Amino acid sequence: GIKRVIELVEKDGCDVIISDGRYDVYNRKIPSFLITHQVRIMNPLRIKFLETGSEIFNLFFLKRFRKFLVPDYEEDSLSGDLSHNLKLIDRKYLCYIGVLSDFRRRDVKKDIDYLISLTGPEPQRGILEKRLMEQVNKLEGNIVVTLGRKGEEIASDNIRIYGIVGREKREELMNRSKLIVSRSGYSTIMDLAVIGTKALLIPTPGQIEQEYLASYHRHRGTFYAVEQNEIDLSRDTEEAMRMRGITRECSVERSVEKVLEVVHEYA
Repeated sequence: GIKRVIELVEKDGCDVIISDGRYDVYNRKIPSFLITHQVRIMNPLRIKFLETGSEIFNLFFLKRFRKFLVPDYEEDSLSGDLSHNLKLIDRKYLCYIGVLSDFRRRDVKKDIDYLISLTGPEPQRGILEKRLMEQVNKLEGNIVVTLGRKGEEIASDNIRIYGIVGREKREELMNRSKLIVSRSGYSTIMDLAVIGTKALLIPTPGQIEQEYLASYHRHRGTFYAVEQNEIDLSRDTEEAMRMRGITRECSVERSVEKVLEVVHEYA
């Protein structure tokens, strides 16, 4: 937090602070920037005065940062109302920098028909695993499942199951996949945008942001989405393949350049 930042500044010195979603990582004597897509915090019923209250919360912290760096685009956005159509926060406080992702698009053969990626906290991860594994044999083609938990690699005729995979392996699998079945967190949305792969989104029940993003992209026609307790894998993957995916260019390299430009201008 703030105390640790002060210690680091006094010990090592620094010219700029860029905080990735941490409101308490800043220093009043040093130009500080906050990376966040949650300029508006959603509530379950989209009650306007509560969402306005979340903007007031962010306005309070804007005083501590030179700019909010929003990992999205001003037009044709990926995050929707999470960082757009704001009521109180002036546009001048925001810099839309483009997507940020650990992954890169690769020019490889698309030889995986379905990649089922299980992530997130228990018990919902386990509940979704059970529902999907009961239905996975109904799918045709080459299928890869990453369970998001410890487990041995298992292979059958057309299904390969991994426990936990590292970043490089996940990047490879995503690039090889024609369709990805996953949760709908914003980091996942950005990864899908960079890789350029179609997806079936299943939001974690009770996670308001994931539920909003799944609905937002379904209505935009980018990704198909379905609630966890209504999943029909054969039907829903077929619907997901009809969606267009994110077709705009999404360059992480350009986003990093944009961050450096903003920091250089406002630091």
